[in-house]
Amino acid sequence: MAEAALAEAENGCTDADLRGAVVECEGSSARLAMPLAEVRNVHFSGEHKLWDRPLASSEIKGMNDADFAELILRGNLEGYERWFKRAAPVHEYEAFGCQLLPDGRIVLLADGQDATSFVDRSVQRIRSLTALAAKAWRECYERLEERTPGLVDRIRARAQPPGSVWPLGVPLEGLYRETWHGCMALGIHTNGSYLVRFRESGEASCVVEREVVGERLRLAGGAAGVVPMGKADVEDGEE
Repeated sequence: MAEAALAEAENGCTDADLRGAVVECEGSSARLAMPLAEVRNVHFSGEHKLWDRPLASSEIKGMNDADFAELILRGNLEGYERWFKRAAPVHEYEAFGCQLLPDGRIVLLADGQDATSFVDRSVQRIRSLTALAAKAWRECYERLEERTPGLVDRIRARAQPPGSVWPLGVPLEGLYRETWHGCMALGIHTNGSYLVRFRESGEASCVVEREVVGERLRLAGGAAGVVPMGKADVEDGEE
């Protein structure tokens, strides 16, 4: 399936089919029918990013574009099990006004109309676009690496300014909205404050905040204390 998505991304072979699916489904966004060759910007909001690959384990680095794209989708999409795998609980489909039948087809609850074709083509389009984005990003990175040898090694060996209390990448707890949450320091500003990613309990998204003072960070089990907040950038699942 992933290889087929990349083939479509390179050939654009199902654009006409998808246009037909959009016409069949009243009220659907015309953007779904846009030819892949006309797409210029792709934004991923989630934990997994396209630039994770060069910094990841050798297993992930060695993935082909289509398989890596599937990893991105599986890790980022809330509805991956529902629409891509069709393995979600019954109530999830009902919440969208449809029903998953035993044979894998999806029908509308309102009138029993078969929506399987539209779902299939939409899923395939998302796969194809993600595979195309993964390929484009990899090729750009390879050109950058060729021009700047050792780039990844320098990124991995981030220097820590003198006097910094918390090493980068160490699991910490941080004070956010007057409650301690699991977090990690991603970077250090020149004034000694930190760029921190907070993970709120029970939430799939995360919050990245700039200029977090050291007093708002602690190791697990540390003493709590209320201190002023820094400048917050709240982004669903983004770093």
